[in-house]
Amino acid sequence: MAMKAAWKVLVTNAVSAATRAGLERFADVSIAPDSTPETLRKSAADADLIIVRAPLPADIFRHAPKVLGVVRHGVGLDFIPVDSATEHGILVANVPGANSNSVAEFCVMQMLNLLRNPARAERLIRQSGWAKARAASLQGADLSGRMVGIIGFGAIGSRLAHILHFGFQAKVAVCTRQPDSLPDWASHMELGALVSEADFVVPCVPLTKDTRHLLNADLIGRMKPTACVVNASRGGVIEEPALIHALNESRIAGAALDVYEDADPQPGDAVMRADNALITPHLAGNTLDAHARIGEQCVLEALRILYGERPKNLVNPGAWERHLARRKALELGSDSN
Repeated sequence: MAMKAAWKVLVTNAVSAATRAGLERFADVSIAPDSTPETLRKSAADADLIIVRAPLPADIFRHAPKVLGVVRHGVGLDFIPVDSATEHGILVANVPGANSNSVAEFCVMQMLNLLRNPARAERLIRQSGWAKARAASLQGADLSGRMVGIIGFGAIGSRLAHILHFGFQAKVAVCTRQPDSLPDWASHMELGALVSEADFVVPCVPLTKDTRHLLNADLIGRMKPTACVVNASRGGVIEEPALIHALNESRIAGAALDVYEDADPQPGDAVMRADNALITPHLAGNTLDAHARIGEQCVLEALRILYGERPKNLVNPGAWERHLARRKALELGSDSN
């Protein structure tokens, strides 16, 4: 296929200046004015490729006749109708590993916050003075020696395990479908045993039909009363009402939640009223360093797709042959104009 002077790339939400500059070296770049389904449908009408940072409507590809591929600005694929993309011969790529260190560091930070509660100590020293704040600090505990149960051993799970073992001398237990991939310092455990014995339960899996509510009411009910949940993967991996009930009844000690079943929880929602939960707005992988790495990899994957190469992280290989036919049809249509 002949190289076009300028491709058209749609970005669903603003990206870093460096990422945009990288895309603009070979494409005309437009940022969707908002991420509502109707706006994205209209904005994709003349796009050759979409960089995805917001959920695409399920029928997006019926409204994007020229699109050759979509690149997820991140890892999770729940923003993209992958099956529809495959049916239309549209390649889907993501950038696994780009923000894994950022997410892993965030999870460790929240474990330490749950163990030591520095925010409470700061409130006390400001409001009630040194003595009361000092007395409250005696309730803290070390991360060293505690068991962290990690569900999944992909880029984030493996990085988290490495930090915990080598940085904190924590005990690492992993539930994974590939136990042979584990290092000798990490123990493999089935999910039921892991949640029953771990001091922290940390899901590190994508949201799929198989992982939705993976951590359900039954498994949450098996956790120790001193245990905590840390979730920076996807909200739907946990049965949120069951977790909130366990928190409100003090059946578990606490939780750190960066993602939610409702992607945009409101101040009055039940999850926001749980006093023993640390609540953050999906910021685990949202650092300047992570965005730089993600942006670099997105630009490279966009280049590969637009110029006819197979992307490095192709998540729907079943679309490849249809994609080649799609490219040929688009090329013939262009030549006939």
